[in-house]
Amino acid sequence: MINKQQHEIVLRRLLFDLFSHPQLCSQIALKGGTCLYLFHGLDRFSTDLDFNLLESNLDAELITQVLEKYLIIKDYEQKRNTYFWLGNFEKGLHNIKVEIGYREYPDKYEHKDMLGLTLKTMTLPYMFAHKLCAITDRKQMVNRDIYDAWFLIKKNTKVAEEIIKIRTGKSLNEYLLHLAEFITQNISPQGILQGLGEVLNDQQKKWAKENLVKELLFEFKNLAVR
Repeated sequence: MINKQQHEIVLRRLLFDLFSHPQLCSQIALKGGTCLYLFHGLDRFSTDLDFNLLESNLDAELITQVLEKYLIIKDYEQKRNTYFWLGNFEKGLHNIKVEIGYREYPDKYEHKDMLGLTLKTMTLPYMFAHKLCAITDRKQMVNRDIYDAWFLIKKNTKVAEEIIKIRTGKSLNEYLLHLAEFITQNISPQGILQGLGEVLNDQQKKWAKENLVKELLFEFKNLAVR
């Protein structure tokens, strides 16, 4: 169950404390769905916090100390390319996942204001490129990536093509056609709400089930023939 109002309050508090911290504020940059939701008008709710690590000397214990002010930590691990925390702020409510990735890419960043606090965030073209790549290279596909890709296309967002090349070995046009084929083979309208429906309202759920896959396939093919 998601208490959206309280969940968003906790996300903002976590961001405030992380970016107010004298050491951590220069080490991380926000990206992903919550960044899109808070600063770029993403019309679905976002439950997690995703960051890039900007320096190599992260003290994970400092992150844990901040998170523990608001969350009951249920899991922590350092994966191959990511620091990962999982917790919730109230028993029975939706978990908050916090990930800090430390693979090096030539990403670009900008500053955004959140209620008077300045946060470093990844720029839209780079978030879009990573979202597109994530559709095919996650161990398990995440339908929120599909929705976010559609949202960014509809905003006429540019794609950082060098990220596509680095992560996939393909040109943007080649990868868009590959994406269309991949989605055709792996996603059905009947399954599109898995992991996505909980962050959409009823009207959005109906639209997504009827139109999301169809529209996105068209847009990928349409962009690839520019």
